[in-house]
Amino acid sequence: MVNWFVKSLSQGGKEILLKSVGMAFPVFAMSCFKLPKDVCDKLTSAMIEFWWSSGNNKKKISWVAWKKLCTYKELGGLGFKDIEKFNQSLLAKQAWRIWSSPDSLLARILRHRYFSRSEFLNCGVGSRPSYAWRSIIHGRDLLKVGMLNKVGDGRNTKVWLNNWLMDVFPRPPHYRQDAVIDLTMTVNELLDQHSNSWNVNLVRQLFSDEDIDLVLNTKILPSRTDSIVWGLSKDLRQSVIFSSIVHPLESQKQSIGSSVRLSFPWLLWQIWKARNKFCFEQINPLACDIVSKAREEATIWLNLHGNLQKSQHVLPIVSGSERKCGAGWITHNSVGKVLFHSRRSFSGVRSPAHAGLLAITWATTAVKEHKLRNVQFEFSSLEAADALNNTLEYPPIYSECYKALGSVYSLSKSSMVLVHRTCNTAASAIADSVISGQRFHSYVASGGPRWLAVMLDKEAISS
Repeated sequence: MVNWFVKSLSQGGKEILLKSVGMAFPVFAMSCFKLPKDVCDKLTSAMIEFWWSSGNNKKKISWVAWKKLCTYKELGGLGFKDIEKFNQSLLAKQAWRIWSSPDSLLARILRHRYFSRSEFLNCGVGSRPSYAWRSIIHGRDLLKVGMLNKVGDGRNTKVWLNNWLMDVFPRPPHYRQDAVIDLTMTVNELLDQHSNSWNVNLVRQLFSDEDIDLVLNTKILPSRTDSIVWGLSKDLRQSVIFSSIVHPLESQKQSIGSSVRLSFPWLLWQIWKARNKFCFEQINPLACDIVSKAREEATIWLNLHGNLQKSQHVLPIVSGSERKCGAGWITHNSVGKVLFHSRRSFSGVRSPAHAGLLAITWATTAVKEHKLRNVQFEFSSLEAADALNNTLEYPPIYSECYKALGSVYSLSKSSMVLVHRTCNTAASAIADSVISGQRFHSYVASGGPRWLAVMLDKEAISS
């Protein structure tokens, strides 16, 4: 490197020369042996002197610390290598090859000599080890920091002993101070065997608050066995982040609500911001935070521009025989929160279309009494929808059609939408309870029925 000083190079030329030549010379030796600290310091000193020199063999002040220059360009550095860390990373690469290719010639020789009765990741240095073997063990220490137990069926992964939780680095989860811990517990014991998903109640009982979301966002592959992978690769980390976003959305793809559909552009923007935070700030955002932030920003923007009605969704539904039927309705606000619900019975019903029209008129009257505005009525009666669209073909119930239409459109900014019965599951259950439970008395109550709490929570998430 002494001869380089006679060359008048720009800083850009020096950067290229250092990376392509100065750091390339010791790579072969660093891939096989751990360089002594003194050698690393001398190499670093030579590169610093060349970088700050003006080419006239005169030393200059180092205006920026070499440690700062060794950071990534995305973080404000120049991407130079720290010799000691670079040396250990190259040795870790050799350790990875020995672990991942146990049938290679080098792996078989080292196994016979040093770890014939144990595993490579857990073996000791052994007796009279060679310097090359001690160097590989030095690289293995770094390798073990980034090894991640990727959960499949969870049978071979110890909850408290293995690094299966992906944070800044792979690590075991933290337990609650008041929890009873079994060190032999495996991850599959945290799963609901019927649904092959996390047992949420058990997770909340065992893990600390900061780890609950990390555990629940960890993807499970029940059809595969557990495996060990390198957890710090960018592709794996990004797949860990974004698969946890896609998974809850895919699980709801049969009934994605309008608020999720409208917030999709903001969801893409939040995913992009999460990616940048991960790449440049080493921050691993949670999928639930990304989705909630996207929906919050979408709601604010759409409200300001008048594209999102703050509507109350009224879901009238009927159930029962031809002459007597039960009806129910339930109201949600724009974010899925249940406001009111009601049920009643009707007698003397002429047809399913007649029952549906009676339910619509009744629900509309209740909405007026509660002074709700900007209402969107969602109903599931195909017969009632046909009667409303072809009123003249239903002479016996013409007056009911007129009443239903008049009552709905008497409310300002109101509308009616025909939806599938699966989108009206809560209202359907309320209506069914009238006939099945012989509950013919009517009532109106705030919130939702307690016996439908789980169903209403699911509808709120998908709304």
